[in-house]
Amino acid sequence: MPLDDPRTPSLKRLLLVGCLFFAGAALMLPLDPAIVVTLNAAEGDVVDACLKFFHHVVPVVVLAGGLFVGGALWVRGRTPAQRRGGLFLAAAPFLANGVTSILKDLVGRARPQHDAHGLEALRILVEDADRRSFPSGHVTTAAAFVVAMWFALPPFRGRRFLLLVVPLMMWDRVALAVHFPSDTLAGVGVACFTCAALAWALGTRDPRMSARWRPLAILAGVLAITWAWSGGTRPVDPVTMESIDGLRLDPSWWRSLLEPFVGPPLEVAWAPGPRRLAVETAPWLLVVLLAAVWMAPPPRRRRVLGLALCLLIAWGGLFWTGRLPADRFAHDVEGVFFDPHVHGSDPVDGALPWKQVLTRKRARGVHVVALTNHDAPPPAPGALPGLEWSGGRHGDEAYLHLLILGGSGAFDAVMGVVVPPLAEAGETARARGIEAVRVAKQHGAVVLVAHHWRTLAKMREDGTAHHLPSPVELAEAGADGFEVANRHWEADPEGRRRVEAIDALCRDRGLLRVASSDDHGIPAGSPCVTFLPGSFPDDPAARRDAVLERLRTGGDAWPVVWMREKRAERPWGVLAGPVFVARYLAGLSLLGRFSWLAWFVLAWRWTVRRSRPGSPEPGRSSSPRR
Repeated sequence: MPLDDPRTPSLKRLLLVGCLFFAGAALMLPLDPAIVVTLNAAEGDVVDACLKFFHHVVPVVVLAGGLFVGGALWVRGRTPAQRRGGLFLAAAPFLANGVTSILKDLVGRARPQHDAHGLEALRILVEDADRRSFPSGHVTTAAAFVVAMWFALPPFRGRRFLLLVVPLMMWDRVALAVHFPSDTLAGVGVACFTCAALAWALGTRDPRMSARWRPLAILAGVLAITWAWSGGTRPVDPVTMESIDGLRLDPSWWRSLLEPFVGPPLEVAWAPGPRRLAVETAPWLLVVLLAAVWMAPPPRRRRVLGLALCLLIAWGGLFWTGRLPADRFAHDVEGVFFDPHVHGSDPVDGALPWKQVLTRKRARGVHVVALTNHDAPPPAPGALPGLEWSGGRHGDEAYLHLLILGGSGAFDAVMGVVVPPLAEAGETARARGIEAVRVAKQHGAVVLVAHHWRTLAKMREDGTAHHLPSPVELAEAGADGFEVANRHWEADPEGRRRVEAIDALCRDRGLLRVASSDDHGIPAGSPCVTFLPGSFPDDPAARRDAVLERLRTGGDAWPVVWMREKRAERPWGVLAGPVFVARYLAGLSLLGRFSWLAWFVLAWRWTVRRSRPGSPEPGRSSSPRR
């Protein structure tokens, strides 16, 4: 059944509605704080679930739905109006989101949670206290989607229910105390103005494009739109999520040059739960692959499929070999980057050779590396000597892990503290963990407790958590500090609560707070590192000694995690793929975007090129007609 042509957007009405909403935002300003407090106070399991659903799910559904439905209409529409409506629907939410991001930076209004407003007793379901409140990006994107759907699709029964998305999203933003009511009203106004501008630009043109150039236009449009709301990568405290001044990432020119091959696997490697994320992203990759094959001319589809499979193989190979040229850690303040938890030539995990691991760490700007193989003395010169004590409990049972750094005779002494199988240990296991801390401290070592919250979660699953010493017991036994980030920031809500409790203990008792890569060589590193501010010698050996002395005296240490997104939240299951892609694209540098375009043009030109005279077209038989 053929589709009817959609309506033509009314520019006057869109502009009028936009002006009305902006006027409403101005009138709402005096009432903003009172409305936030009132709506935020409503609580309950159903209410909270709805708030989180709209916060996490709706923006991704809106952007992905607009892109897929609009893209399909643009490519396969049978009339100029259908193709124009499809392009309008695909572009409007992204364009509105980009305009909102620019306005946020220009206005710089503090969110309701910010101390500047003094609103106390707010229920914080989503922590966000920056100065990007005006206007609401969620509302703008949702409103642009609704307006675009209204004009891009032919009239259909029940389409008025789409209008409910906008007020529900406005309620969500205010009830979560991440926006004021005036921010949400202005968001609808921005959406109307953006849609009006886009409709004017499209006019009555037929945006029909030959099949040869459609994929390139789609890629160029996505890269251009995401550039408008690009957030880049920022160093943040892994617990408070506050930005850390004076630290930065210097882009690797190798990565920029080979961004399509290197960027996605490196992004997965640095994400929380990389293996799980790869599984969650796989269905979306399949959808994109099928769409690419579908849009390609039939004689070229075999080439498109071959190129896509080669790219997937390259991604997988680079991910599992760990040979990825990551960006370099850099600093504008005096100090050194220190990684207290690295494995190389580890007899337990079979990691990469220590020389390759240390070379990679130096290439990433880490000045001092502690080599901490499992229950084994360090095999390498050029690293801070250490080991990761686990009482001989390796792959069979989870147990306490301690980083033992330096100390005369500490390694042999602590390896003599062995924990029996937990089923037979009784009260011995808990006592042995505390004993290991005391033995290491008696020999002058620095003791850092590694990933205690994750160890606890695994031991609870195994029913052995009662054998694990608590953070307080380890601190009283003499532990110098705790990891508050291991390999990546903690995305699980229960895990974050445990990390926050450990972090509070460290601050209360003046213990070290560190972040470490726990780098086993595969996949490629992590976004976690520790920065030690201050003056350190240039000589490598003297610098390692100075770092060890800093750790012994409990000097200042900054745990750092490099994040694409300021919010420490993990998207729900099936939404992980689109959110991951959005964060990756938003963090691309300008050179990285040009790299994607250049490689795509080369690949597409090869795909659509004609065969040489006399040779058969791809997918066609070479036998002559009869």
